Amino acid sequence: SSGINAEYGGMLEAQNGRPNSTILNTADGGQAVPIYHSFPSRYEQSYAAEMDCFVDVVSGVKQLPITYLHSSAVSKIADAAEKSAREGAPVHLSWDKSEIPNGYF
Repeated sequence: SSGINAEYGGMLEAQNGRPNSTILNTADGGQAVPIYHSFPSRYEQSYAAEMDCFVDVVSGVKQLPITYLHSSAVSKIADAAEKSAREGAPVHLSWDKSEIPNGYF
């Protein structure tokens, strides 16, 4: 199974974009091609989608897809990450249904 079982813990990792995915692994460790220099160059498609969405929202074509619930969730997760780093222990989050934006469950 490729899923992460929350009961046993785990971690998801998203790598930064690179010009190619080649990695050299030796007994001394691994080496990879450096990541793209700037954030916009690493996430070019994301920036383009963000700008398209912005234009659609300000021109009245679409409604803003992010709500205060999204922002609150990000803050809650960031606070838990900071607490975990400070205390050196996992922080378990619980969510009330009223804290979850529509469409997520």
